[in-house]
Amino acid sequence: MKPLFVLLFALSASVVSAQQVYLRSEVKRVATELGIPPNIAEALVERESEFNPTAINPNDPSYGIMQLYKENLDWFADHFNEGKKFNPFDPTISIRIGLEYLASLYKMFGNWFDTLAAYNAGPAAVSKKKYPASTVRYVNWILNRSLEEK
Repeated sequence: MKPLFVLLFALSASVVSAQQVYLRSEVKRVATELGIPPNIAEALVERESEFNPTAINPNDPSYGIMQLYKENLDWFADHFNEGKKFNPFDPTISIRIGLEYLASLYKMFGNWFDTLAAYNAGPAAVSKKKYPASTVRYVNWILNRSLEEK
């Protein structure tokens, strides 16, 4: 007979993987609906939060699965949530808002390198063609990851 903690660990691992499957399918569904290549959207979320809906980056701070910047939450609500405040830790809402924002950046810049750079460093930096080295690494990681077989 297996110890209880082994059984609980196996159960929690299956719950985590079920959540991961759901979140990945939601990212693909919303990305497809918005005309974003699903492989780019999936790589972006992996880089931002590793599909963790409760992720917090204390340096920014930014929150949730899409790592939405705290200072921009009201702006995101106004532009992508009919002006309604939202919980950035709700993965369904965060995915929708983050990917709508990404789609709007693509309309602005017209290519995935600049779009992803703007998601990371902000549209103003990209408009000035001032990419921090960390942003170049971020974008290259996402683009390379999006090309990998899954």
